[in-house]
Amino acid sequence: MKIDRFRRLLDVTVAEAVGTKILPPRSALAAIDSTGLEAHHTSHYFVKRRAKGGRSWQKTTYRRFPKLAVVCACRSHFILSAVTIRGPSLDITHLERAAVDAVFRHRFGTLLADAGYDAEWAHHLLRLELSVRSIIPPLIGRQTTKLPTGYYRRLMRTRFAKKTYGQRWQVETVYSMIKRRQGDSLSAHTVHSQNRVMRLMVIAHNIMILRHTYRVFYRAPDTPSTEQEERLLISRSAIESSERPTAVVGHYLGNPRLQLHAGGLCLPRRSISVRISVLLTFVLLT
Repeated sequence: MKIDRFRRLLDVTVAEAVGTKILPPRSALAAIDSTGLEAHHTSHYFVKRRAKGGRSWQKTTYRRFPKLAVVCACRSHFILSAVTIRGPSLDITHLERAAVDAVFRHRFGTLLADAGYDAEWAHHLLRLELSVRSIIPPLIGRQTTKLPTGYYRRLMRTRFAKKTYGQRWQVETVYSMIKRRQGDSLSAHTVHSQNRVMRLMVIAHNIMILRHTYRVFYRAPDTPSTEQEERLLISRSAIESSERPTAVVGHYLGNPRLQLHAGGLCLPRRSISVRISVLLTFVLLT
């Protein structure tokens, strides 16, 4: 999945989550973390290192692997933003991209992160520029009895919200859900393909949550009729045509009056499979 389509689809799924009460207009807690995934074909790179106390240099081999970083809402496990990177790498390097993207997509009050994101500039970014309360344990660097020099890192040492920080494990649950349902290895060979697969895994995770909500609250039939299935088959000619995306979607769903409202797609209260298909088709055609 290309990055522009991924962002549009993530926008639509988050908007749907707010509309169906999965997400509130403003979430209280969000968490960020990254995880590594297995790849059948991994690249290697070499680094010269010198052992502690030694004089000679030796070559050390590291294996690169696909790495996924997400920001999720703690209460619903809904993913708000995702960044695909290569590991091994420091977590702090992708904080700005992930946090800014998440805040502009959905507002939240507090962001929880582990010690891998500990830095004074990270607190400045979140608190002063994004108006988000940051809770990050100040564990980077040598641990001494002296307080950290930075204002916010010192605040984390003296007034750390331990009870609130306990909810950070919710992002670990998100990764567990993804790996349990979709697997923890990627079959793609190239870096570009692996990134696209990881983005697709993020979208699939959000759609699974939406699908469960539709099933619980709307009680609509899960399996569309044969006629509906035929309408959902978007032909190549329709995709390549110059028609407006909403007109194409409406035509294949038997509803030509389907329109855009306030920048988003107005989804009909129909079968679960129909609603999910409308969601995917809208992004693929725009």
